[in-house]
Amino acid sequence: MLQAQPSHRGLGPAIGALDHEFTRIASVRELRDGRVLVSDDGENRLYVVDLVRGDVSSIGSVGEGPGEYARVGRLIALPADSTILLDPGSGSRWLLLSGARIVATVVAPDSAVVATRTALYGADRSGHVLAVRSARRVREPNGAQREESAFLRVTRSTGQADTVSRGRGRETLLRESGTPSNRQRAVYWVVYAVPEPALMFSDGWIAVARQDPYRIEWISDRGQVTTGPAVLWVSPQVTEAEKRAWQSRAEVRLGKPLTFGTDLIPWADVVPPYGEDPLLALPDGTLLVAKAEWSGSNGTEYELFDRRGVRTATLRLAGTEHIVGFGAARVYVATRDDDGIERLRVHAWP
Repeated sequence: MLQAQPSHRGLGPAIGALDHEFTRIASVRELRDGRVLVSDDGENRLYVVDLVRGDVSSIGSVGEGPGEYARVGRLIALPADSTILLDPGSGSRWLLLSGARIVATVVAPDSAVVATRTALYGADRSGHVLAVRSARRVREPNGAQREESAFLRVTRSTGQADTVSRGRGRETLLRESGTPSNRQRAVYWVVYAVPEPALMFSDGWIAVARQDPYRIEWISDRGQVTTGPAVLWVSPQVTEAEKRAWQSRAEVRLGKPLTFGTDLIPWADVVPPYGEDPLLALPDGTLLVAKAEWSGSNGTEYELFDRRGVRTATLRLAGTEHIVGFGAARVYVATRDDDGIERLRVHAWP
């Protein structure tokens, strides 16, 4: 049974904006006093911003020591105005923040870091985080290797990990070149072969976005599973024109031409229903899914799902805008200008 067409939502006028120039906003985290933590993985900087005053201050610095990060990653909200900053550059390190201050650096052999590394997708109020780990590899008919992912509910204090579900993982393809005496090998991600994502909410519920068929699966804090009805998605074929459209979008984001052609990289046969890392948690417990970008996209598109897995609304922004996070009653949007500069804007959530 397929879901009916949902209502369409739009964002009202901006209620705040920041003129500061970012390169690529990865995520935001609203603090209780209204300030916002912003991780910019283009600049590799962590900031705290005050949209009312227009103030921007950097937090920490690049390095290997306490209070330093090799690479800023996602911001994971914890209770009591605390936050985890993931450091994917180190491979296995978290920074803990209280408000806008870095107060601790958590590294191996901390059991939770060992269990999760930096593949973390949300935390709850009861001391758990959600980790995604590769469980096994499957060879596809085209020769690609596809991972199967395990979604783990991990207790932060002990590192105990319980598998709550599994999902389709990333696809890679090994290609060889050179002469028999000088073989060169390169592993490529298969474009459009995105993994099935999962996200933990503050009350312990976990959302998983399935691909075939496209639907949302909810896992409660007690392990009960609710599978939503299938959402109609007619997967577009990845044609040569689609590959060129993908290349154009990539070059706009990079601000320069790609150094390789579309014939070098492997491609999936069809465009999936959603893109990379597409899930966003709303404070009311509902889920926002960012749709895949393709040549037929009409701006930046999102779909809203309730806890039954029912799609209740769609949301469309301009193609130069994307949502980077939510506050108590606000949504934060990154806007990109013709020079590739991003700025932060805030709206009331409709």
